[in-house]
Amino acid sequence: MSRSNWACFHCREALRRETSLEEPVACPSCGDPCQRLGTRYRVPPRDDGRGWARLKETWQARTRSGAESSARERVRRIHDLERRIAELKALPDNRERAKLLTELRKSLEELRSRP
Repeated sequence: MSRSNWACFHCREALRRETSLEEPVACPSCGDPCQRLGTRYRVPPRDDGRGWARLKETWQARTRSGAESSARERVRRIHDLERRIAELKALPDNRERAKLLTELRKSLEELRSRP
């Protein structure tokens, strides 16, 4: 099992823990949750303020990029469902198509209700 770097930017504390951990790791200094950096980030020494600032900036940019990518994928999925529903509604009615429409509408509502 590989180990990930975890960091508390407030204390400049770095830890290595198992990658498979789902819950955040607590900082040994302040007790706040550490941020999971992954396995490829080089963590600077505690007294390197500029290095920690660059690390935080890089980590925040990666986090924003991942969130933006997820949001784009969600919108893309919503549009695909809307298009498929419109195509099915244009066809003659039958029982299987009605069942599929119900499932697609349910999936669409679930996607729309997520933040």
